[in-house]
Amino acid sequence: MRRSTTALAIITVFIMAAGAQAQIKLDMDVEFGWELCYRPSQWMPVNISIYSQLDHAFEGTVEVSAQQDSMNIMTVYQGFVLTPDLPAHIPLVIKLAFAADECRIRVSDSQGRTVLREDRPLWDSSSTQQPLTAVQEDELLIGVIGNRKFSLPLLSDYSASITEGDTNRPSVYTGMSAGGGGKVHIKHKLERMACWDWTGFVGLDLLILYDPKWDQLHPEQLTAISQWIGNGGKLLVVMGANPLPAESAVAEILPFELGPAQQVVLPPTAIQQWNWSLSEPPRVVGRPLRPKLSSRIYQTVSYETDKSLFGTGYVGFGRVGVLAFDPALIDENDPQNRVHFWVKHIAAVLEDESHLLNRSIIFQEKKGDVNYDAYTYSSYALGQADSGLTAVLNRLTNIPELKPLSIWWVIFLLTLLALLLGPVDYFVLKRRDRQPWTWLTCIGWIVLFSVGAYYGVQALRGGQMRVRTVSVWDGVQGRGDSWSATYSGLFAPASDEYHLDLKETFGKQWWSGIAPSGDYYYAYEQKAGRNIFYSQRDGENRPLSLPINIWTMQTMLAEAPQPRLPINAVLRRQGPKINLRITNYSENALKQGYVLFDQDQALAFGAVAAGETREITGELSARKMWHPGDRYELSRYYDNYPPSYLEVEAAYFARGSLQRTQMILGYLRHGAAVVCAEFDNTPAPFDVIDKNCRFEHTQLVRQVVFPQER
Repeated sequence: MRRSTTALAIITVFIMAAGAQAQIKLDMDVEFGWELCYRPSQWMPVNISIYSQLDHAFEGTVEVSAQQDSMNIMTVYQGFVLTPDLPAHIPLVIKLAFAADECRIRVSDSQGRTVLREDRPLWDSSSTQQPLTAVQEDELLIGVIGNRKFSLPLLSDYSASITEGDTNRPSVYTGMSAGGGGKVHIKHKLERMACWDWTGFVGLDLLILYDPKWDQLHPEQLTAISQWIGNGGKLLVVMGANPLPAESAVAEILPFELGPAQQVVLPPTAIQQWNWSLSEPPRVVGRPLRPKLSSRIYQTVSYETDKSLFGTGYVGFGRVGVLAFDPALIDENDPQNRVHFWVKHIAAVLEDESHLLNRSIIFQEKKGDVNYDAYTYSSYALGQADSGLTAVLNRLTNIPELKPLSIWWVIFLLTLLALLLGPVDYFVLKRRDRQPWTWLTCIGWIVLFSVGAYYGVQALRGGQMRVRTVSVWDGVQGRGDSWSATYSGLFAPASDEYHLDLKETFGKQWWSGIAPSGDYYYAYEQKAGRNIFYSQRDGENRPLSLPINIWTMQTMLAEAPQPRLPINAVLRRQGPKINLRITNYSENALKQGYVLFDQDQALAFGAVAAGETREITGELSARKMWHPGDRYELSRYYDNYPPSYLEVEAAYFARGSLQRTQMILGYLRHGAAVVCAEFDNTPAPFDVIDKNCRFEHTQLVRQVVFPQER
């Protein structure tokens, strides 16, 4: 009787729990990328909105899982609380592979039980009309937050993207139509759906803040934009009726101060620059710009008035443009003329004195419908950052444990086994008159050799876990923040789940798996099998565990803002003679370094002890240092690299660092210098929990400095 009562109670509890779970009915909306546009294997925003009609609060976890590249699957978690009658908006960021089949989204309660699951299809191999658009390497992706007035969306029809070396570049300034170029994607987000983490903007070539409702943007969203700019992003702010709060993070990074609003008459010369033919000079309400005292490299345009109404400038490793008036107030109705206006101002942000910082834009006469999907359907062309990343991974994986065993060992062991199974076994058993036992001895030899082979390879490739890291730290003189990208390879002596202990002093880190690539991603190749779980909250993406198979290496990338660089340099110059005063704040010795100016003018220097300040004096000389064009070609054929490049500078042109390298080259053209230093065997930004590891960490540090002329 007691057993029957217990069983009935258990069944009742299960029925009540199932009924309670069934009552939790949730609905979900998902927004991928920038209006379904993304760049493969780069950070992409995923906005999830969860709705319910519950009369009580619901605490749960949302999980998003998708294929990241040819090797890794990224699964991110984030907790949330759903209050009655209010939706929960959960901004996440993931990396998505080209031609990834689907994205799995699962919502679970506090007990881990699934209450909602959706598998969103992302790729259809039978159709050229895909749910998501993979923005190609030669295309331009522009995000817009705020208004879309003054024919801004028509940029997709009347403009084209260009890359370095394109012969159509003069059309940016002359207004002549160009004959070709990549597509320009103009994608919009509402203020409340803007990204909350800087990684959500990484796929953009330019962000336009067109008179947004600033009070609807959360301070964390504005901080995310500011961080992205400091790490190499490009921003165009268009002023309008909504005043920009002076204390916001965006206002702080602007290279200009905004004057009080006033009416300004634009002269005919300004109108002619935009190919307009208005009957009378227009009046606009603008906020004239004044360069901040902290701005070092900037350019303002007054349009021949006494007020600066447009300006561009460097901010950290990014570039910012400010348009001090709303062009929608001008009575210009021709769509093409409006597009000319946008092309000119966007190109001024994407270029620096006719030098492309990455990609830029030109005006292009509207053509008929072009099927851009014809070449994007089954393949995706990779660029310089991916080639540089592959070069770094080749360095990380260049260890004896990952090299194939010599064929002579295999031949020797097989020959020895054949001798034991053949003549040795035969003569020994015959001498002892035990030839019928041959079926036992053969099995014994085979088992012995199998066990011996396993433990032999274990002895050669096992033992300590090996962790190899290369990190690039970049900063600009006069700014308190800096940025780092750490490329890591973890070689596993045994199949296991490995857990990392991230050091808090290395800032808020964004981790992701990385994989080598060739020249293209192909749809049929994108089949990953290693699922890495991450906890994404508080401005970080931390790996929960790394599943690594025996005798293989898991490669990872960690990006993070840093409080300061481990070095500080003061530079004085008098013609070719320079005086460098460098301080090493690190607890490790600086191994070597050099000072680099424009046109490959450099001066090398030697070691600097930990905590030491050293003065170096010398003359600049022509040295072939790192240059993106040369390294891009070399990175595709890494067997022909100079050894020093393999060991040191490939990381400058890899994903996570390339955008800063491009901006450093811009600084050099304006007379700045960059101090490059190399540290050897510095502490890695993480430990592996409960594992005996052998760490090898090479730290590369670059500081942009502004010489004092003597």
